[in-house]
Amino acid sequence: MLKKIVASAILALLLTTGASANTSTTSPISENSIPQQCSQLFSETEQLIKEAEKQPGTHTQFANIKSKLSQSKKQILALEREVQIKSCDKGLVALNNIKSQQIQP
Repeated sequence: MLKKIVASAILALLLTTGASANTSTTSPISENSIPQQCSQLFSETEQLIKEAEKQPGTHTQFANIKSKLSQSKKQILALEREVQIKSCDKGLVALNNIKSQQIQP
């Protein structure tokens, strides 16, 4: 189950960056001023990955998952601040929806 949540979290991040990829990137910000929403999204996703790494049989996929996560973070951080906030808000909503669907019986 945790493996599905992690895969879904990565998918939520990728969808977030995909939805915003066509937006202008005229004023990217530094990592020192990451919006709170993005920090929370990245933190929750990284925590899920750490938990999933402990599960048996999942280790072979984590290099690829971590690479995709890193790429998604870079794409989000290259966007204008307002777009970053909107994108990360969408990602958090998607992640929370995925988590709640996975938890329900």
